Amino acid sequence: MTTRPDPTIPLDDDLDEVTAGTSEVEPQRPPASSRAKLTEFTLKALSLAERFQRSCGRLRVVGPIATFRIEVAAPEGETTGGGKQSVQHISLVPDVGTTIVMGQADQMNGTCELRSYDYLAQLHARRFKGQSLPFTREAYETTSTAVAAFFSEQKLRLTVVSPVVPTAVGLTPGGAPHSAPPWGGILVTLIVVAILGVALLRMF
Repeated sequence: MTTRPDPTIPLDDDLDEVTAGTSEVEPQRPPASSRAKLTEFTLKALSLAERFQRSCGRLRVVGPIATFRIEVAAPEGETTGGGKQSVQHISLVPDVGTTIVMGQADQMNGTCELRSYDYLAQLHARRFKGQSLPFTREAYETTSTAVAAFFSEQKLRLTVVSPVVPTAVGLTPGGAPHSAPPWGGILVTLIVVAILGVALLRMF
């Protein structure tokens, strides 16, 4: 597992939180006649969603107001545009409230990205005027660890996306500001001292 401290990922912020209103339904395979029309990538995406449901369908993130189940998006159509639409979002779907996207999987590129708790908290606060996430760090990280293990077993390269923490220039490790050494002033002082020294020698 790697950690990428760059929040610029190809996850549409508009999909971060959407109104939840769907019931919990296990993904269904289409009949054999229509399966023949599906592209290779769509079949893989459908298979991944089903495997996730079987393996992690009972995972929950329990908060004080809502309980979230984890879902991997199944393909909505018969094609992924030659693999161009191969990204499958991994979502926290609540029994009440809004859905939160926690990551994405892309079997075409062999990658999986999961958002850290801090990154989710940052996005949530920005979208909902400073509100905190509706679950604790411990509850989220326990579940996300299990989700990460599943995608690692699927041979996808896993990346955890964390927020960028701005570093202030000119701060000490303890956070206290400090100024750069006044090299220019020191040089001028040395020159003045040297000139005075030469003048004193000539006087004697």
